[in-house]
Amino acid sequence: MAETEKPRRLDRTLTSRLVALLGLLVFLVSTGTSRPSLAATSWALELFASGLGGLIHRHAAYGFDAGLLVQVSSFKIALLAPMRFEHRGLRHRDWDERTDFGRIVGELSWGEPKDPIHVRIAAISSLTVGVGNLVFRYASTVDVDHWRTGLVAAIDFKPAGGVVFVDSVLDPQVAGGRIHVRPFFWADDRGTFGRMEIGLSMVGDAAQPSDVLPGAPDAHGLPSSRTTALLAGGIDLRWPVYRNRVAEVTPYAAWSRLGKADGVHVGLALDFAPHRDVRLAFQGEWRWLGSGYVASYFDGLYMADRYDFNGVSKAVARRRANSSRMGGMAGALLAFEPYVSLGAVVEWDARSEFRKVRGDLIVTVPERMRLAASIGARGFVTGSDLGHPVRRVAAASVDVSIYRSIAVFAAYSRDLVVVPAGQSSSRYTTSDSVLAGLRLGLAFGSGDGKKSGNSAGDSGTPQGAKVEH
Repeated sequence: MAETEKPRRLDRTLTSRLVALLGLLVFLVSTGTSRPSLAATSWALELFASGLGGLIHRHAAYGFDAGLLVQVSSFKIALLAPMRFEHRGLRHRDWDERTDFGRIVGELSWGEPKDPIHVRIAAISSLTVGVGNLVFRYASTVDVDHWRTGLVAAIDFKPAGGVVFVDSVLDPQVAGGRIHVRPFFWADDRGTFGRMEIGLSMVGDAAQPSDVLPGAPDAHGLPSSRTTALLAGGIDLRWPVYRNRVAEVTPYAAWSRLGKADGVHVGLALDFAPHRDVRLAFQGEWRWLGSGYVASYFDGLYMADRYDFNGVSKAVARRRANSSRMGGMAGALLAFEPYVSLGAVVEWDARSEFRKVRGDLIVTVPERMRLAASIGARGFVTGSDLGHPVRRVAAASVDVSIYRSIAVFAAYSRDLVVVPAGQSSSRYTTSDSVLAGLRLGLAFGSGDGKKSGNSAGDSGTPQGAKVEH
């Protein structure tokens, strides 16, 4: 009884704090944002529908999406009706959990990520908080059978700011945030000291599976397990010591506490822009990992690994890392805006099960085509083992506008699914999903707010085999 009450108390505490922070965001938006006249406000409205078919977790599926996209100035909402069918009728696994109904909201947002105020309700695809010491490329949904529509809200008013997130607005379990200050901004708002940033982070999982082995699948197909609460926190320093039109040099450091374990991160980020449309970035990081500490613990695979990390829960795997060790991270990015972006990152740990690598590619032809692909792997001893890691996921999608409001799309993913029965029951194993179809759109708008027939963008891409960045 005590083990279940503690997560519930943490769940309520995290939720109440998020509500308070969201209330503050609403107040700031209402008082600090200018209200242009209706005549000067750009707006767009689009109706779109698509038919699709293919495989979901290697089982034949077909269906349709119908949606409405409305954008007025900085506000955007996309409502969807994603219907999937199989040989027995409606695919019930798409609607058998409370969180599944979050699929209806493709996106509800205010502002853009670089704006002073940004709020977005949608499935979280790749979230990094601060310098990534605790939350690095976190994804709320790793299995389309268990959809989780999350929330990210951020404020940045130069001297101070913050970000909060929750994995699901309908059943919050993982939540966290970070506040930061630039203590010398008031005295040196355009100088080197004014750019110094100090951040404080806190992240929690109110329902962390704690059993050694995952239990039999529950009524919704997730591995059953007793749960405990996990709290993590950290403090970080990020300081762009050199910045001009073509280069930025940013050293950073962070101390983190994960449960009762400690870790230290020290790194350097280099960002170059030799041309206004060209960006070249490098990042390197050294890590000291104390007993029981795992760097970037909340990552893109966390929502699956928390149940099944090489046959045990991730909490157990973390406790088994019972000695101090060294680690590191290296990453690179090359971008030719707005056409091509190519990136890769490697995370190294003395314990091979925590080693990770990921690569991303985006190719865009404005108003015509977008191709996105990613591949990630976890658990390898040497570079030659990358062909056979413990866990590997991949995804690719393409969306092509063939004529005004007519587009074709296709998406493939090497994804994860819980084995329902047999020797590997309750384990997350790799599967495959592929969907393709045709989308039709009808758009209306004014000024620069008017959208093309392919403006549905992410909202028009089928849920189930999607690449997001």
